[in-house]
Amino acid sequence: MLHSQNSRYHTGFILAITTGMRLGEVLGLRWQDVDFDNHTVTINQTLGHDNKIKQSAKSNSSKRTLPIPIETINALKEHHLFIKKEKLRFGNAYSDFDLIVCTMSGNFVYRDYFRKCYYKIIQKANVPKIKFHDLRHTHATLLLKQSVNPKIVS
Repeated sequence: MLHSQNSRYHTGFILAITTGMRLGEVLGLRWQDVDFDNHTVTINQTLGHDNKIKQSAKSNSSKRTLPIPIETINALKEHHLFIKKEKLRFGNAYSDFDLIVCTMSGNFVYRDYFRKCYYKIIQKANVPKIKFHDLRHTHATLLLKQSVNPKIVS
Protein backbone atom coordinates (compact mmCIF):
# COMPACT_ATOMS: atom_id res chain seq x y z
CA MET A 1 0.00 0.00 0.00
CA LEU A 2 3.06 2.22 0.02
CA HIS A 3 2.40 3.29 -3.59
CA SER A 4 -1.10 4.46 -2.65
CA GLN A 5 0.04 6.93 0.01
CA ASN A 6 -0.22 9.90 -2.36
CA SER A 7 -3.75 8.93 -3.33
CA ARG A 8 -6.71 10.56 -1.61
CA TYR A 9 -8.19 7.05 -1.56
CA HIS A 10 -5.29 5.50 0.38
CA THR A 11 -7.40 5.18 3.54
CA GLY A 12 -10.08 3.31 1.62
CA PHE A 13 -7.52 0.80 0.37
CA ILE A 14 -6.20 0.35 3.92
CA LEU A 15 -9.72 -0.20 5.26
CA ALA A 16 -10.37 -2.88 2.65
CA ILE A 17 -7.25 -4.90 3.41
CA THR A 18 -7.38 -4.54 7.21
CA THR A 19 -11.12 -5.15 7.68
CA GLY A 20 -12.25 -7.19 4.68
CA MET A 21 -14.94 -4.60 3.92
CA ARG A 22 -16.68 -4.77 0.55
CA LEU A 23 -16.14 -1.96 -1.98
CA GLY A 24 -19.60 -0.50 -1.40
CA GLU A 25 -19.05 -0.61 2.37
CA VAL A 26 -15.76 1.28 2.09
CA LEU A 27 -17.35 3.92 -0.15
CA GLY A 28 -20.39 4.29 2.12
CA LEU A 29 -18.49 4.47 5.42
CA ARG A 30 -18.96 7.69 7.40
CA TRP A 31 -16.95 9.28 10.15
CA GLN A 32 -19.84 8.70 12.55
CA ASP A 33 -19.38 4.95 11.92
CA VAL A 34 -15.84 5.00 13.35
CA ASP A 35 -15.26 4.48 17.07
CA PHE A 36 -11.73 5.77 17.55
CA ASP A 37 -11.67 4.85 21.25
CA ASN A 38 -12.68 1.21 20.78
CA HIS A 39 -10.90 0.77 17.43
CA THR A 40 -13.99 -0.33 15.50
CA VAL A 41 -16.07 0.60 12.47
CA THR A 42 -19.75 -0.18 12.11
CA ILE A 43 -21.22 -0.92 8.70
CA ASN A 44 -24.56 0.92 8.54
CA GLN A 45 -24.82 1.81 4.86
CA THR A 46 -23.28 0.92 1.54
CA LEU A 47 -22.82 2.51 -1.87
CA GLY A 48 -24.76 0.28 -4.26
CA HIS A 49 -23.87 -0.77 -7.79
CA ASP A 50 -26.10 2.09 -8.98
CA ASN A 51 -23.83 4.51 -7.04
CA LYS A 52 -26.65 5.34 -4.63
CA ILE A 53 -26.48 4.96 -0.86
CA LYS A 54 -28.41 2.10 0.63
CA GLN A 55 -29.17 2.70 4.31
CA SER A 56 -29.22 -0.99 5.03
CA ALA A 57 -26.25 -3.20 4.40
CA LYS A 58 -26.29 -6.13 1.93
CA SER A 59 -27.87 -8.50 4.48
CA ASN A 60 -28.53 -8.66 8.23
CA SER A 61 -25.11 -10.23 8.76
CA SER A 62 -23.56 -7.45 6.65
CA LYS A 63 -24.58 -4.86 9.24
CA ARG A 64 -21.77 -5.43 11.68
CA THR A 65 -19.06 -3.89 13.82
CA LEU A 66 -15.48 -4.70 12.85
CA PRO A 67 -12.27 -4.33 14.84
CA ILE A 68 -9.57 -2.24 13.17
CA PRO A 69 -5.84 -2.25 13.95
CA ILE A 70 -4.12 0.77 15.47
CA GLU A 71 -2.31 1.47 12.17
CA THR A 72 -5.67 1.85 10.46
CA ILE A 73 -6.93 4.08 13.29
CA ASN A 74 -3.86 6.29 12.81
CA ALA A 75 -4.43 6.44 9.04
CA LEU A 76 -8.07 7.39 9.67
CA LYS A 77 -7.08 10.17 12.09
CA GLU A 78 -4.60 11.61 9.59
CA HIS A 79 -7.17 11.38 6.78
CA HIS A 80 -9.81 13.05 8.97
CA LEU A 81 -7.55 16.10 9.38
CA PHE A 82 -7.06 16.17 5.61
CA ILE A 83 -10.84 16.08 5.01
CA LYS A 84 -11.46 18.82 7.61
CA LYS A 85 -9.03 21.10 5.74
CA GLU A 86 -10.86 20.42 2.48
CA LYS A 87 -14.18 21.29 4.12
CA LEU A 88 -12.76 24.64 5.22
CA ARG A 89 -11.32 25.34 1.78
CA PHE A 90 -14.58 24.53 -0.03
CA GLY A 91 -16.84 26.22 2.51
CA ASN A 92 -20.53 26.14 1.55
CA ALA A 93 -19.70 24.35 -1.72
CA TYR A 94 -18.65 21.26 0.27
CA SER A 95 -21.26 18.48 0.19
CA ASP A 96 -20.96 17.11 3.70
CA PHE A 97 -22.17 13.52 3.59
CA ASP A 98 -19.71 12.69 6.43
CA LEU A 99 -17.93 10.25 4.11
CA ILE A 100 -14.45 8.92 4.79
CA VAL A 101 -13.75 8.18 1.12
CA CYS A 102 -15.04 11.12 -0.90
CA THR A 103 -14.25 13.54 -3.69
CA MET A 104 -12.56 16.88 -2.93
CA SER A 105 -15.99 18.46 -2.63
CA GLY A 106 -17.29 15.77 -0.26
CA ASN A 107 -19.37 13.81 -2.75
CA PHE A 108 -19.54 10.06 -3.21
CA VAL A 109 -16.80 8.40 -5.24
CA TYR A 110 -18.13 6.28 -8.10
CA ARG A 111 -17.32 2.61 -7.66
CA ASP A 112 -15.73 2.28 -11.12
CA TYR A 113 -13.52 5.32 -10.58
CA PHE A 114 -12.31 4.05 -7.19
CA ARG A 115 -11.57 0.65 -8.73
CA LYS A 116 -9.70 2.34 -11.60
CA CYS A 117 -7.51 4.22 -9.09
CA TYR A 118 -6.84 0.96 -7.26
CA TYR A 119 -5.72 -0.77 -10.47
CA LYS A 120 -3.40 2.13 -11.36
CA ILE A 121 -1.74 1.87 -7.95
CA ILE A 122 -1.19 -1.89 -8.06
CA GLN A 123 0.16 -1.59 -11.60
CA LYS A 124 2.58 1.13 -10.46
CA ALA A 125 3.69 -1.14 -7.60
CA ASN A 126 4.28 -4.05 -10.02
CA VAL A 127 1.78 -6.18 -8.13
CA PRO A 128 -0.08 -8.83 -10.14
CA LYS A 129 -3.52 -7.56 -11.11
CA ILE A 130 -5.93 -8.70 -8.42
CA LYS A 131 -9.53 -7.62 -8.14
CA PHE A 132 -10.46 -5.17 -5.40
CA HIS A 133 -12.79 -7.81 -3.97
CA ASP A 134 -9.77 -10.12 -3.58
CA LEU A 135 -8.58 -7.84 -0.77
CA ARG A 136 -11.56 -9.19 1.18
CA HIS A 137 -10.38 -12.76 0.56
CA THR A 138 -6.82 -11.81 1.49
CA HIS A 139 -8.08 -10.41 4.79
CA ALA A 140 -9.97 -13.65 5.49
CA THR A 141 -6.87 -15.72 4.71
CA LEU A 142 -4.77 -13.62 7.08
CA LEU A 143 -7.33 -14.12 9.86
CA LEU A 144 -7.37 -17.89 9.31
CA LYS A 145 -3.56 -17.97 9.45
CA GLN A 146 -3.84 -16.26 12.84
CA SER A 147 -6.07 -19.15 13.99
CA VAL A 148 -9.23 -17.04 14.13
CA ASN A 149 -12.30 -19.29 14.28
CA PRO A 150 -13.54 -19.90 10.69
CA LYS A 151 -17.13 -19.16 11.79
CA ILE A 152 -16.01 -15.67 12.81
CA VAL A 153 -14.12 -15.19 9.55
CA SER A 154 -17.12 -16.17 7.43
